[in-house]
Amino acid sequence: MPEAVTSCRLAALGVVLDGSGMVTTVSDNSPALHAGLGRGDRILTVNGAAVDLADDEITAQVLILVQAPGGATRHSRLDPWGSHDGMRPVGGANVLDPAVAVF
Repeated sequence: MPEAVTSCRLAALGVVLDGSGMVTTVSDNSPALHAGLGRGDRILTVNGAAVDLADDEITAQVLILVQAPGGATRHSRLDPWGSHDGMRPVGGANVLDPAVAVF
């Protein structure tokens, strides 16, 4: 029987960061993309604390403080094992109606 995954690093959630915490790549349909992370964003804190993003293990949903390229900050919920119901990124934008297809 395979072992259940109980923790993971950010890289396993579909996000690649540079040394300063800036997002350089986000994988399609990944938990990081569903959390609203995009290229050029910088992760400032995880659950209100500055952490070593390369080595920090995520064991449950976390609240991340993200700084956009323009300097604006926002909080996003990153849930590695969530169902991702509701809004979802489609065609590079958040679409409110999952039945809408972007051509």
